Amino acid sequence: MLIKAADPDRDIGRLEALLRRTDLSDVSRVSLERELFVTRRGRRGERDAQYEIEFHLAQRPDVATIHGLRIESGTRSAQIDHVVITRFLDIWVCESKAFTGRIAINDYGEWEVHYGHKSYGVRSPVLQAWNHLNVLAEVLAKGTVPLPKVAGDRIVPTFKVAALFSNKARITRPVAVTDHLETELRAVMKVERLYSMIEATLRERDATATARGISSQELVDFATKLAGLHAPRSINWAAKVEITQILGGQSAGMPVEPKAPANVIEIAAAKCASCHANLRRGEIAYCTDRASDFGNGLYCFRCQPAALVRASLH
Repeated sequence: MLIKAADPDRDIGRLEALLRRTDLSDVSRVSLERELFVTRRGRRGERDAQYEIEFHLAQRPDVATIHGLRIESGTRSAQIDHVVITRFLDIWVCESKAFTGRIAINDYGEWEVHYGHKSYGVRSPVLQAWNHLNVLAEVLAKGTVPLPKVAGDRIVPTFKVAALFSNKARITRPVAVTDHLETELRAVMKVERLYSMIEATLRERDATATARGISSQELVDFATKLAGLHAPRSINWAAKVEITQILGGQSAGMPVEPKAPANVIEIAAAKCASCHANLRRGEIAYCTDRASDFGNGLYCFRCQPAALVRASLH
């Protein structure tokens, strides 16, 4: 069931209008052209993924979909490309990409896109999806959108992420990987695989006697309230151009995609209280700094969202 489609894209029209200005400096024009290219490519990926998802799931009463959801929690915000929610409250947060080159992931979890003989470092879309999911988990933990109840008890969602690519994409994965990276790479898939994974999850839940599901109407109500938190952001491209014109693009030009840092894996002795995976030092520090939010437990980044929501219910 489609709850919310992606918003109409106004940024492309605004950028095209700015490029028609005759007073642009060379720096501003190059920056605008780069931003327009990235925006068009990103929107194409989101649009294609939305079409594919809805083609398979639009008529299902046990699945709700939200596209282009921007939510805020305190000083943090998340622009989520696609959210898929099942009646068992499996919540998939999906990041879609429209790379046309070959996508390669090395043994350290670093991402590159190859176009011919050139390659460019890009941020991990899997980690982007987990960052977005953490914001969503904070929103649910605050009770902004009440979790549905079954037999008087609120259901704790099962959170999942997916990095979605075109069905024609070429993805090169490392052969020998650590347990952490292997788990991370399971979220990397072509769009066509998402539907089959959701189907498999639903069949597994249906076959489990202890699985707790909600009605189709309850699913619609929950997803509609979540979609109601959408807080679209409007970028003042004209102001950015003026700043670029004044400073010559040296320090305040159009945003440039930062190079992804190396995912240095530092394994500590502690284990996740939920899945028992070895914890990285950063995961331990994050849970320790927010001990009250996590009920004094230590969790890996994959289990942190559910642990955060679970602790809020006690």
